[in-house]
Amino acid sequence: DLEVRKAQTEKFLEKGHKVKIELRLRGREKAFGEAARTIVRTFITNIGFPTLTEGPISIMGGTVSALISKKH
Repeated sequence: DLEVRKAQTEKFLEKGHKVKIELRLRGREKAFGEAARTIVRTFITNIGFPTLTEGPISIMGGTVSALISKKH
């Protein structure tokens, strides 16, 4: 499933769009916000070409999110 999301992200970035990555945490998962941030950071680094993270990876409530675009 992660490979499908990675392929979709690469397709959108190739077209010049920005992509918002969100990881929702539920229940006891909310206690592991830093681990979720690491998962999002790893996902961004696994994308096939250089990207630019617009702002820091944020944790709001139970959602970890990041906005990325293609580096020109």
